[in-house]
Amino acid sequence: MKATATILSLLGFSANAIATCYGSGETWGNNAQALSAVSWACHQLVGSYGGSETRGICVDANSKRLEFQIWHITSGSRELGYDECYDGFQKEVNGCTNGGDSSYVNWRYKGDPNAGSC
Repeated sequence: MKATATILSLLGFSANAIATCYGSGETWGNNAQALSAVSWACHQLVGSYGGSETRGICVDANSKRLEFQIWHITSGSRELGYDECYDGFQKEVNGCTNGGDSSYVNWRYKGDPNAGSC
């Protein structure tokens, strides 16, 4: 998926946020179902992460495969809680029609809707 050149420093996100929305490809489809997929994904992704650790999960929803990846972008270990996970990924769904990639202080979130199933 091709990312747009639009890099946003969004006041509503965080002073340290960098977000890129994809400019083409599949859309999330039904927003409520996409957010339900975010909730399910976050229940699977919570836990302790080592420095630079990455995890991902694919969820079938809206007749699409919704792919979610999270990176712990700082050194040392850190606990990812449900609320922090959901908050980051819901911004991809609500803020980027075709998915996107956002980085904050400790985490990088990538949400990408694609055709097909997991």
